[in-house]
Amino acid sequence: MAPGVFSSSFRDDFLVFISFRGFDVRYELIGFLYAALRRAGVRPLFDENFRRGKEIWPEIERAIGGAKMSIIVLSENFANSEWCLDEVVLIMQLHRAAAQIVIPVFFRLTKAVVEQQSGSFAGPFAIYDAEKPEKANTFRAALSNVVEISDGDRHVAPAIRPAEKVVDDIVLHVLEKMNLESLDADYKGLVGIKPRMLQVQHLLDAPSDGICIVSIWGMGGIGKSKLSECVYGSCCGQFDGFCALSNYKGVQLEQELSNMTSKGYKKVLILLDGVNKVQQIEFLADLCDKVKFGAESRIIVSTRNRQVFKGVGCEDFEVRTYEVPPLTSPEAHDLLRLVAFGGNSPSIDFDAVVEGVIKYAGGNPGALIELGKFLSTKPDARLWESKLKKLTRFPLPGVNSDLMTSFDELDSEERTIFLHVAFNFKRRGKEAVIAVLDACDLDAINGITSLVDRSLVLVDRYDRLSLHALHEAMATEIVRKDPTWTIENLR
Repeated sequence: MAPGVFSSSFRDDFLVFISFRGFDVRYELIGFLYAALRRAGVRPLFDENFRRGKEIWPEIERAIGGAKMSIIVLSENFANSEWCLDEVVLIMQLHRAAAQIVIPVFFRLTKAVVEQQSGSFAGPFAIYDAEKPEKANTFRAALSNVVEISDGDRHVAPAIRPAEKVVDDIVLHVLEKMNLESLDADYKGLVGIKPRMLQVQHLLDAPSDGICIVSIWGMGGIGKSKLSECVYGSCCGQFDGFCALSNYKGVQLEQELSNMTSKGYKKVLILLDGVNKVQQIEFLADLCDKVKFGAESRIIVSTRNRQVFKGVGCEDFEVRTYEVPPLTSPEAHDLLRLVAFGGNSPSIDFDAVVEGVIKYAGGNPGALIELGKFLSTKPDARLWESKLKKLTRFPLPGVNSDLMTSFDELDSEERTIFLHVAFNFKRRGKEAVIAVLDACDLDAINGITSLVDRSLVLVDRYDRLSLHALHEAMATEIVRKDPTWTIENLR
């Protein structure tokens, strides 16, 4: 299956070093591979990013050592470059010592030529044997290891194989390896993500008569983006084409869908992360109406606003909503212990304040991570207690700025209703609150519906209104900072 494309910001922290012989493949392969990897959210790096010369070899060593993965493109004249062979030796050392992921590519070359140093490799190795016999043996051992770890004939590219197909296969392999690596890391840092992934995948797998959208919905910091990314990465290989965009603009999506359409893809997977405007889904609906993807296609949308699916054309989609649940108490304890205490159990002195922090975060992993990082620098439980008391009036900036995004998107009347609920109507029946606010010439029904759809206000099973503790603290901060809002006026 051919790969699709990520947005360039999707996993820009994933560095891949490419070792190649420029004379052979710079224009025919590497330029296309570089662009495809960038679109895939991967940051490619190779020695031509540096000025040539032995004085920059330490920089090359640092670059290769800092990469998550290396791609070795072996070609006809590769062995003519002692520099390239030095890179291979270093890469294979890191593969053995640090488990660096390595993807060998045999471009217009057979494995036998590399393993036996025959054909175009014979001449250069005859010179190395004569002039640098010890180094020649080191080169041979490294090349032998490269052949050993190669994945069958997956990246053996004969002359008859189009370079575009070779690039597609390489990028898909990188994404597969990247996903396995990132999921392992993510599971260590994000407690509870596996069962949530399974629940979303169940929604994706259920049959539908047309294109289905799975909406991953919840408040800021609840883990929508990370969950979307992990689900997307785990199943993108099941589709003909796939693309992922974060905070996308219409022209980006149009280009990516056009790219998949031109390749004849029918079963596609699209991830749109951070969608919070109705117009974005309306534009998506219009594009999907034009390109005519198959009914097995799926679209994952992460959003904090359910109202994005109420626009023109959205009725053409089957929308399945997954509300990201807060962490359970055991999960919250595990995450806080991991971030604040390095995975160790805190002393008994911290028991009460740990419970206070977990209650304040309310199962929000983003808040727990920010709080845990901040509190990890404070070894005394009394310092934790002091900070916890201040959090209701002075939230951590990182937590509050994320939550404020939803408030900033409200119109003036919705903001007023939100603050009224925060200060006057917590745990009051929804219908009673609507009656009071209507009497104040506020559009209470639509306002409260909007706040609920944006995860700013909660409605319990008894139809009572409430706020998450983080949103309560945010409301207090809004009133404290903005003189246009006062508790007296709200009351």
